[in-house]
Amino acid sequence: MSAQKKTGIIVFALAILLLFVFFPAVMLHPNCSMFSIEGDGIKNYFSFLYYLRNDAGLHFTGMNYPYGEHLSFADGQPALAVPFRHLALLFPQLKQYGIALINLSAMLSFPIAVLYMYKILLVYRVQHVFAAVGALLIVFLSPQLFRLQSHYGLSYAFFFPLVWYCSIKLNEGKKIVKWSTLTILAIVFLGLLHFYLAALNAMFLLSFALLKTMLQFKKTNWQQLLANWLVPVSALALLQLFMFVTDAATDRPPHPWGFFYAIADWTTVFLPHPTDLFGNASRTLPGFAEGFAYIGLIPVLVLFFLLIRFTWNLFRLRWSFLIQQSADKQSVYLLAAIPVLLFSMCIPFIWGLEKLVDYLSFLRQFRVLGRFAWVFYYVAGVETVAYLYRYFRLYRQHQLKRTAFVLVTLSLLIWSAEIYTRIHEVNKRFGNTSLNHHVFTDERFLRQLSETGHYASDFQAILSFPFFHQGSEQFSIEHGPSQFNAMQAAFQLNIPVVNVMMSRTSLQQSCNVLQLLSDTLIDKPITQLFTKKPLLLITSGTSFSEQEKVLIQKAQLLKDAGDTKLYLLPIEAFAVKTAEVKQRYTSVQTDTAIVLQKFFSQEQQPLTTFQTTTGDQTILFDGTLPGIHSTDTLELSLWAKIDLQQESLPVLQFQRSKQDGTVLQQEDYFFKLQTNVYRQCVLLKQQIVVAANERVTLRLSGKGSFSNLLIRKKGADVFQPINGFGFYFNNIPVKL
Repeated sequence: MSAQKKTGIIVFALAILLLFVFFPAVMLHPNCSMFSIEGDGIKNYFSFLYYLRNDAGLHFTGMNYPYGEHLSFADGQPALAVPFRHLALLFPQLKQYGIALINLSAMLSFPIAVLYMYKILLVYRVQHVFAAVGALLIVFLSPQLFRLQSHYGLSYAFFFPLVWYCSIKLNEGKKIVKWSTLTILAIVFLGLLHFYLAALNAMFLLSFALLKTMLQFKKTNWQQLLANWLVPVSALALLQLFMFVTDAATDRPPHPWGFFYAIADWTTVFLPHPTDLFGNASRTLPGFAEGFAYIGLIPVLVLFFLLIRFTWNLFRLRWSFLIQQSADKQSVYLLAAIPVLLFSMCIPFIWGLEKLVDYLSFLRQFRVLGRFAWVFYYVAGVETVAYLYRYFRLYRQHQLKRTAFVLVTLSLLIWSAEIYTRIHEVNKRFGNTSLNHHVFTDERFLRQLSETGHYASDFQAILSFPFFHQGSEQFSIEHGPSQFNAMQAAFQLNIPVVNVMMSRTSLQQSCNVLQLLSDTLIDKPITQLFTKKPLLLITSGTSFSEQEKVLIQKAQLLKDAGDTKLYLLPIEAFAVKTAEVKQRYTSVQTDTAIVLQKFFSQEQQPLTTFQTTTGDQTILFDGTLPGIHSTDTLELSLWAKIDLQQESLPVLQFQRSKQDGTVLQQEDYFFKLQTNVYRQCVLLKQQIVVAANERVTLRLSGKGSFSNLLIRKKGADVFQPINGFGFYFNNIPVKL
């Protein structure tokens, strides 16, 4: 066995040893430890575990009852979950080790990444011991460490080194068909763990193919050149075909929110994390910190030196010569990573070219551009190690062994110190992971339900209050304790949840689910898909919306466990009740309660005529409200149309001021938090307090379509006829 292979085995084993040192609880007790029990962290564990217990194929039923969801959109990692599910058919006991599978898969991705980084550094002609140390340094400062906190499908550190190594072998010109096939399979496999992993690799390979075509068009083998283009295109095409065949939903949001927000910038790439060794604790990361890909102090210094040297040579040599010289070396990979880095920073689109994105609609599918900076992290690390080794060897050749030793030792110490600080911070964020397993092993809901004389089989699904629903982009209703209880109960009882906490959920399905929390005057067609069994209603705390209070009153209390209560909620509780208001409409019709009415039409069908916002700020009303006496409490309501072509619903801005312009109150009211849904329209209702002679300004922030602005006196009902249909009762359509 060659020295290089022996070193490869040693560095792989050393990486595993470091995992035991850095994450002992997870490595020693993988099925009893959880990296996170909050937000996306617990949801991604839940999706995986519920699927293993209750589902098959690619359909996840744990949330969004009665529809369920495609496993990919539940962050269920199909490439991991589906094979393990089939294996569990042969060995059923394996279903109990889902947590261990997630944890160990994420952990073992680091030694695999180290091995491939080592192989790549050997291609860069780095001596094998130097390459082994460099691979460890690069991987254990990886931005994937922070993904362990919640996004396990994005935590695989080998995602880029694996594909990059395959691409290098492909471009050696030998066995092109073999390495092309392996590269495509690697990208598809990664895409079935998380689509972003495939997208990052594909964009890098496309950038590399473009550079190779431009710089070495005459020298490159045609078969090799064609393969460089076909590999990323074929991999993405296969993933798209897979989703087209397996995904039944046709109305997922085509323009998810975040393209211009969750981005990287030069600070997230070239400055340390606020908690890092050289970090500034007062600095905040932009865009939810998704664009964080700090390359390390040593790579920053090396790349800065290379930039200076390149700029100096630019004045002494021809541009074409410099580019060609780079193209003849591995530096072409660094050049290929730069466009990907710029894309992660939303360049050039943030330079006044925002509308260009509308013509490149496929780009809008990437809601978190900052993640693309991860590509540059790995390439910059390899370039740095290769550069340090070249200078180390050069110094030794010139009998400057002491200088070479100091250079390498200092770099190693600084890099290692940054890793130690990073790992310490990551572990601090995890808390005591070994205590988190109780989330799914504790059977408190099973015990509480059995104490009431009921069983899980008595219920068709779980509904959790305060209501939460995240995933359709248009709606974003979040309540942490409620989400926690819902997922814990669903796993323990093996019954699905009506609520949603996933990504890019079907718009129509979202509207149908939200209608369960709509006014009793609004029809709820989703109940036709329910069975006759009741829902298990779980409540957390005491803060509920008006409609939640109505449903709780119709439910039968089963168990009061302090902060958490269990109810039996019959399906009849969602029945539409319009008889009383219809009777009142025929006998009493008055508009004396109306303070302001705008944008109403007398159409034969309600909510078919809408006004469209004229820009980012549209004034709906600016003036004094008529008929206000002293200080009145009013109810403001406005309908907005849900448009798939828009990133999100607009925001209603309310301002109250004195006649001299002094602002007394400013509030933002969000359509995305509302649950009154009618025919893919959503009603915002908000109580406001306005005194006589005060100036009221109503603005819509963001693009969208709106209708039926009504301000009425609180407690007084308003009936407004709709020709050929019926009437509005306090702005809610009722059919006669």
